[in-house]
Amino acid sequence: MALVKCAGCGAEIHLVGQTQCGCGSVVRRCVDCSNYDAGQAYCKSLLTEVDPREAVTPSVLSVSASCPRYHYLSNAA
Repeated sequence: MALVKCAGCGAEIHLVGQTQCGCGSVVRRCVDCSNYDAGQAYCKSLLTEVDPREAVTPSVLSVSASCPRYHYLSNAA
């Protein structure tokens, strides 16, 4: 089970089963996903462009928030 750091408050969150942190931040960010190409602002898994701002600070309606193909980069900052 992957633990990710919340971008909002820094808390460690279990990636499986949680999409939001207690502080309200969305746990799954495109910039932390191996399927996201930041240089092209593109999700290789979903074959769609993702705005760089949304990739860093997603909302609950963002493509990453409930993405079934999300794969966390364990070395992401």
